[in-house]
Amino acid sequence: MTSRRILILDCTPTYEPSEGQLLKHFFKICQLKKPEKASSLYYKITSKRAFLNKLGSPKKWDIVHISAHGLADRQDVIIGNGSSWKVTPDEIRVFSHLRAKLVFANACLNNRRAMAAAFEGSDYFLAPNT
Repeated sequence: MTSRRILILDCTPTYEPSEGQLLKHFFKICQLKKPEKASSLYYKITSKRAFLNKLGSPKKWDIVHISAHGLADRQDVIIGNGSSWKVTPDEIRVFSHLRAKLVFANACLNNRRAMAAAFEGSDYFLAPNT
């Protein structure tokens, strides 16, 4: 049987509601129903270095869910925690060895071509436009 390997990177500040924490609990419930079919790892990301270290893992994932803040302007697009740290597509491209079927970056305005290219080791990249 094939298991589903899911990596959750929760980049939101601790004082905000946590989508990543919600997903962590959701996947635990899924494991109760079909434990051999679902396994997830949850990490609370508190710095740029921690984020890039997790992306640097050579492990293959089915799904990588990035819960973060995003921002785009005419020059660049970023993923970060919305206040103290941010990461550009160029930084992700340099440090990431990520291989995944799907990377979902739930960070506003991250559906830019540059961000998708930063995750070129994945089959699919999905991010919101707003």
